[in-house]
Amino acid sequence: MLFEYALLYSNQKQLNKIKVNAKELIEQFIFESTITLSNNNFTIETNIDIEEAFEINIDVNELNRVFDNAISNILKYGDNDFAVIFKSLNIDNKLNITISNHINYDIESISTGLGINICKSLINLHGGIFETKNIDNTYEVYISL
Repeated sequence: MLFEYALLYSNQKQLNKIKVNAKELIEQFIFESTITLSNNNFTIETNIDIEEAFEINIDVNELNRVFDNAISNILKYGDNDFAVIFKSLNIDNKLNITISNHINYDIESISTGLGINICKSLINLHGGIFETKNIDNTYEVYISL
């Protein structure tokens, strides 16, 4: 993982972008995440407001890594007494994704932040925005592409 971060940091990482249907991409990601989250006793709420014809140009494999990291963090630090909320919409021809869940403060776990930094670098390479927030006991990942 450190090598990957060094590669990203040095701007030597090349993306293999293809045009994909944004709604299908999000629905597939949520479907795959639902299995993992349900197996860990999380419930899921979704709000997808994307037109059928909206397409984005992305590296699918690298974006899946970002999604996997977000779900991994929810599994580590989330509270399964609360639903994981997926929101996605098209604002000004950009795909905006928010994934959130309450923080479980009973879990003692230390994060290096490396995964989040890799995610931020990958989304930056796509020309997008990646942010994480802790607001009112809620952990939120925001991605704009």
